[in-house]
Amino acid sequence: MIATLEAVERLEKLQKIRVTRLAGTSAGAIAACLFAARIPMSTVKEALRNFRSELTSFPEPTLSAFVWNVLAKGRPLASTSSLEALLDRLFKDAKVDLVSSLPVPVTIVSADLFTGKPHEASEGDSLTTALMDSCAIPFYFRLWSHARGGHVDGGLCENLPVEKLKTKDQDKYGPVIAVSFKRPRTVGVHGLKKYASALLDTAIYNSEERSRHQLVPDSIFPIETDIETFNFEAALSDTGGLGDAYTLTRNSAEVFFKTYLDNREGTVIGDLWAAQSPDTMQKLAEIYQDQHIPSKHRVERATIVVQANCLLQKGEVLAGVPDQVTYRRVFWAGKDPIYCQKIGLTSASDSRFLGQAQVSVLGPRGQTIRTTILPAANVKSMDVLAPLPSTSARALLVFFHPPLPVASGPYTLRLEEWVENAMSKLKARERDDIYISKLERAGGPVDRVDLVLKAPISYGEIKFLIDPDSNQGKKMEDGDAAEFGGPGHFRSFCWSCKNADPARPSRVYVEPD
Repeated sequence: MIATLEAVERLEKLQKIRVTRLAGTSAGAIAACLFAARIPMSTVKEALRNFRSELTSFPEPTLSAFVWNVLAKGRPLASTSSLEALLDRLFKDAKVDLVSSLPVPVTIVSADLFTGKPHEASEGDSLTTALMDSCAIPFYFRLWSHARGGHVDGGLCENLPVEKLKTKDQDKYGPVIAVSFKRPRTVGVHGLKKYASALLDTAIYNSEERSRHQLVPDSIFPIETDIETFNFEAALSDTGGLGDAYTLTRNSAEVFFKTYLDNREGTVIGDLWAAQSPDTMQKLAEIYQDQHIPSKHRVERATIVVQANCLLQKGEVLAGVPDQVTYRRVFWAGKDPIYCQKIGLTSASDSRFLGQAQVSVLGPRGQTIRTTILPAANVKSMDVLAPLPSTSARALLVFFHPPLPVASGPYTLRLEEWVENAMSKLKARERDDIYISKLERAGGPVDRVDLVLKAPISYGEIKFLIDPDSNQGKKMEDGDAAEFGGPGHFRSFCWSCKNADPARPSRVYVEPD
């Protein structure tokens, strides 16, 4: 974590990024608060090196130690007094003592045993006290006899507190980036140390899974490590966590953030349309209609994939996570350069845009095409919907820099958005639909239009029904459907229209079978 934040620190000094808020649990909370206190990460790294002499306070959890300390003496296996002294000294030097005194706001998360829910430290709490709550591994660092025994390690219930930052005012603070450890492979569970470590890792990584699915995939930086939970000596050694592994993580983090910034132009955060004049957005749509739609080009393929998490049963993995709607259009420039494309966002009476979408455009060699994105009205016709559109909706105008040259391609335009209740009718076990509207820029038949629904296996069978007023298609062959695999507990229902008329929509009804 410290190595990653050193990379962030460097990028802040170069004015490439600005950290506006942080949230963390356990070791992540400690790292976040040290960074927010504006303590140089090089200072923190050196302090951790000097802390090696205190590692006798963190013994290996053995069965005999558990029996003697926990059962016989009623005390935890390890003491946090040396860690508390280190943090007190670092925060004192930085002239911060309370959660509210941090220059950058931090949400510190622990687990509340009384409510069974995550607990956020109050602004008036002592920083060190809040952090000790957040990393208080039960039995190892804390027992019921502790004055704050009801607060333990937050990783038990929310190790990656993404939701704490994904608030209504997220557009004010900017996008959320998550940093987490890849789970090391569990080699065995024999002995107290390995068993306890595997138990804790299972709880931690299961709690992280839901959080990961709330973010765009390229917004998560995974730290590679083979250091186990209780191996503090390896974590602080020059041949382990503070050696080559530290340098590799820092360098990897710099590459990750630079790549993220390069792709940042295509990310939509917050409701851009609420801040714009409706008249202006309507005029932009009309300009596109008049100046760009007459210029035709080849559209090779259009695809929409709806992963309907709203159909999951309570308690299933991803239950409560927004639906993921992905649209892809493959096209070629013809006799005219292409300056702009319009793409509509999901619109349905019961669905809700959650303020996060990502647009990317790739060129013939897989290179990223630089774009500028503007919000526009989408009244006259929709480019992509699930299900059938309402009378007005959000649209994006994607301008290319430079314009796509004559007789070039293929280009792939991709929109990925997160929506609440994209398939609300199907959720109510009623007829719903998957839909791509007229492809007005296409100069001829579209080779292939794919309509894909990823639904939980627990939902049961789903059948297709033909819409006579749209392009006709059929259920996709297994070989063609293989590319649309989803999470293991989902099943993909795939419909395809070949040589589709661009002047007609492509639509299929879906309902429980």
